[in-house]
Amino acid sequence: MYLCTQNKNNTMKKILFIALTVVLTMTTACSDKKERGANDFAIEGTISGAADKMMYLQLVAPDEVKTVDSVKLDKDGRFEFFGPRPKAPEIYRLSLDNRYIYVSIDSMETVTVNATYPKLADYSVKGSDNCLKLKALNAMHAALQQKVRQIEMSQDLFPGQARDSLINVINAYKEKVKEDFMMVGPQHAYAYYALFQTIEHVSGEKTLIYSPYSKEDLWAFGCVANCWKEFHKDTERAKKLEELYLAARQELRKHNQPIDESLISEAGIFEIELPDAFDVTHRLSDLKGQVVVLNFNDFHAAESGAIILALRELYNRYHEQGLEIYQVGVVQDAHWWRQSVDKLPWVNVLDQSGYYAKLYNVQALGDFFIIDRNNMLQQRVGIDGLEQAVVSLL
Repeated sequence: MYLCTQNKNNTMKKILFIALTVVLTMTTACSDKKERGANDFAIEGTISGAADKMMYLQLVAPDEVKTVDSVKLDKDGRFEFFGPRPKAPEIYRLSLDNRYIYVSIDSMETVTVNATYPKLADYSVKGSDNCLKLKALNAMHAALQQKVRQIEMSQDLFPGQARDSLINVINAYKEKVKEDFMMVGPQHAYAYYALFQTIEHVSGEKTLIYSPYSKEDLWAFGCVANCWKEFHKDTERAKKLEELYLAARQELRKHNQPIDESLISEAGIFEIELPDAFDVTHRLSDLKGQVVVLNFNDFHAAESGAIILALRELYNRYHEQGLEIYQVGVVQDAHWWRQSVDKLPWVNVLDQSGYYAKLYNVQALGDFFIIDRNNMLQQRVGIDGLEQAVVSLL
């Protein structure tokens, strides 16, 4: 009798222990809601009509797509994801029932995405200019995909006509991408993303829009690879893209494919074409053959005096050895700017809109871009590393 009672008590204790463990686990899980860290980005928003569905946050890495977080949408379809600020621009996608919304993250921004299920392609996004560019790029791609299907399914075109039509619409797309994305922000995620877009044909086959092994497309890989090497040095994307570009260039040369080296070389800088104080236009690429220091300067700023002094000393010391300075004024007051540059011996041009400063992703006035004699952007340095960077190229 005692043994039976003891076994019964032990069994009851085990049941209570298990029940208590479950309760504690549930309490811990419910209270273990992730909080946004001081250096985190956030992706939040609402997917209407998708209550209680699972959404996944996936990192689109160079070699794979990795799921990094998930959430069950609430009754209103709201969601929220946090993640550590990336060292370089990253591409994420929100995955819901094999439908995707792509976003670009490069800082501690808060990106707000709203859509209605199941038409996620008609989403809206706020909080990131890069995400807006990525959305515009994907909208262009969707239109291209539709044109491709229409051509391939047409009963009115002979095979040769269909092929020519496909080439024409794809080339038109590439030209638009070049103007609106590649040359506007090759250091951004949307330019990297554009390099690896595909077309799905009626047959089910997928082909790359840009091929690194095509002499016509190699410039695009060179342009983006050079900029990622400069702006996002030592990141996985930058390294893999440079490796791909160099391997493709070597392969084309091996098969005696003609490569427009001047086009690839010019992709190393973003062209600047602006007027000086006498309304004479100066192109940055016209300085090819010299080592060039490119600087953007607000002559109203307190640090402007120190920058001008450093450039004067550098110019006096190395100009005869092949150094030139191309300085872009980023002030609104043209009269003030003309007075400020009146006695300066190097090339001074005015960009009142600030367009080119954005193009070069200028973070501070003390940024100096070093361009070699072949018009290739070599590095961005601060004032302390300026002289050493110039001397290494003279």
